[in-house]
Amino acid sequence: MIKVLIVMYGEGATDYFRMGWPAKHVHKNHGDEIQVVLMKNEFDPWDVATLKRFDIIHFHKYFGRYESSKELWGKLQAHGVKMVMDLDDYWEWPDSMPITKIMKMDGVHGRELENLKLADYVTTTTRHLAKLISEHNENVMVLPNGLDMKHPMWADTPNPSEVLRIGWLGSMQRNHDLEILRKGIQMLYSDADLEGKFMLMLTGSEEENSDIFEGPGYIKREGAIAPSYGYLYNDIDICLAPLQESVFNSCRSELKYIEAGTKKKVFIGQNHTPYAEDIEHGVTGMLVDKPEEWYSCLREVILNKELRDRLRLSLHELVKDKFDIKNLARQRVQFYKSICNDRD
Repeated sequence: MIKVLIVMYGEGATDYFRMGWPAKHVHKNHGDEIQVVLMKNEFDPWDVATLKRFDIIHFHKYFGRYESSKELWGKLQAHGVKMVMDLDDYWEWPDSMPITKIMKMDGVHGRELENLKLADYVTTTTRHLAKLISEHNENVMVLPNGLDMKHPMWADTPNPSEVLRIGWLGSMQRNHDLEILRKGIQMLYSDADLEGKFMLMLTGSEEENSDIFEGPGYIKREGAIAPSYGYLYNDIDICLAPLQESVFNSCRSELKYIEAGTKKKVFIGQNHTPYAEDIEHGVTGMLVDKPEEWYSCLREVILNKELRDRLRLSLHELVKDKFDIKNLARQRVQFYKSICNDRD
């Protein structure tokens, strides 16, 4: 029996997607092969006598403090413990994100790079990010983000609406991407053929960005915590995913179109990695290169119900098995088994 300690430091979306929910499904469906202990409370990372009983310690970004990783991990590795670091973002965060300044002040910005060099293995979200990680640690495994397709919040249960609802769901860390939408939305509101046929919804951003979306029917909504986030999609028909082109953004996961496809929504996103990797324009979604194309793509899907239905149902078929957390948990089990044997 392989013993795995999985560390969940908080209650944020990353904690659930990368550690909490996968651990739950590995335990539920593969408990006869893998003994999972999900650590959610504070604990002593220097309790080597206890931690050496595990075959694998799987954690996101850090275990203990960054400055003590080499010494602490070395002690555990000397006992045969595999230190598996998870990373879901590129380690150099852009200055346009508010959290970057805080991370630099705290002295932790970019320190994931030091850790991934020390880890026995690194798990990550996409092939693209895995390629960048492999330049520093060749033992890298892609374990995509996934959703519990059986959970009520991911069921296809839209709330009724007389108009099409176009929405962006995000956080204040993504505000800089919203500016890409400004020109297209202005053109949308100026189109007399579309009057009364749509409304815009902004969820999770700061008020400073609301002027981009403001117009007839516009709604600003608060975000939601990870365990109930999926219900927000019940009030959206078309999902927008603007993304400035940068190394950091190219390392984002596919979650935006996974969520949209699971809820059978139309997805319109930026035409570069990560969305362009799997989305086929006009088949499983719409991909945008230029600012004015947000308008032309939205106009087309607003006026063409047949197109909307084809896009959203095709996207659902793309994601429903590939990103089902039950199937992805099986991949994690195979990964755990591949890197270590049962220890007496």
